[in-house]
Amino acid sequence: MPHSRDRYIRSLIQKALGHSPIVGILGHRQVGKTTLASGLANEYVTFDSASELENAIDHPTEFLENRKTPFAVDEAQLCPSLFPAAKEWVRTHLKKGQFIFTGSVRFTARKLIRESLTGRIINLEVLPMTWSELNELPLPSHLSTLAKINSTSKLAHWQDLCVSKKSKSFLDYLESGGLPGICFFRDASVRQARFESHLDTILNRDLHLIMATTLSSLQLRKLASYLAQTQGTPLELKSAARACQVSTATVKKLLIAFEALFLIRPISSEGTVAKTSYFFEDQGLATHLLRSAPSLSEQILRGIYANLRQELHYRPHPKNEIFAFRTHDGTEVPLVFRTHAGVVGVIPSDETTPTLKARASARSFLEHFPDAKVVITTTGFQAETRDYKTFALPFWWLC
Repeated sequence: MPHSRDRYIRSLIQKALGHSPIVGILGHRQVGKTTLASGLANEYVTFDSASELENAIDHPTEFLENRKTPFAVDEAQLCPSLFPAAKEWVRTHLKKGQFIFTGSVRFTARKLIRESLTGRIINLEVLPMTWSELNELPLPSHLSTLAKINSTSKLAHWQDLCVSKKSKSFLDYLESGGLPGICFFRDASVRQARFESHLDTILNRDLHLIMATTLSSLQLRKLASYLAQTQGTPLELKSAARACQVSTATVKKLLIAFEALFLIRPISSEGTVAKTSYFFEDQGLATHLLRSAPSLSEQILRGIYANLRQELHYRPHPKNEIFAFRTHDGTEVPLVFRTHAGVVGVIPSDETTPTLKARASARSFLEHFPDAKVVITTTGFQAETRDYKTFALPFWWLC
């Protein structure tokens, strides 16, 4: 296929099939779950087929019998009764790698599914493709590399690896996003139509699988647009409620539902300002929802989030974590990546050199995390550092 890519998560799925009787492949609609599942399975069905879904609902145990393994079931969340049947099947048929269930809704978000497969399934999430994945490059190691830089030679070596990247390709990525079913369309009008159809399915069909609501499509879209416009900033519930004309209690429920649909992901905050911020899973969809053009620093923030998080996600480790650091004195480090190699904070800036405010935030952050590193992004073309603790780097290198 001309637009096929070798996905970073494929090896993790293959490994999981060797350890668990059931593997869940979860993620955003159009993220590539079907391609992964069908490519790894020896037999495949989709519940987008009404006849297959009806068969599974009526006879879930018989539906699983006499299948070639791994047997993949696409959009498995549409048939909750399949899950207890699968639980009983793997209890009596002791074999690894029997079933692959895909879902564009978190299985735990549906009451009838939540308790069925505890201890019998490994769930893996597929992220939208990143800049490096789209360009068929190896999974980057920017965070661990930055955490270990302590000399001019190490910085120069890393700079040599990054210098060929271009700012335009970084920003172009935010326009098209990383959903294979959408991002490969070069015609912007076609992509927009696909995004519209995509959004309609999420808000008007999938949402009702996990949350009963009478809110209009317009209200739901207004909340989604508000979240796209305020990515990476502490969420103000009252402002979000005003944006879509609902109560703050309803906004809280919708945030949980949107996360369960892989539309958004929360980022917690450390420091003295303990407010949650949100990022969209796919930045192309976020761009589609924006009602006004974001600033360059806002684009840098969401682009770095979308690209750097893959290093933690596809190299799982107990220490991996993404959070923000904010204090009442004005310190703001909106992205902090904690890895086994160390902690790296990122301060997005659209200046050619770090501002006094950015440097002050970096100093304050390092007082709280003395063994960490801080990156202040710039629009310059060279890496700069004074002490190998705080770096000024061109923003487009971090993808």
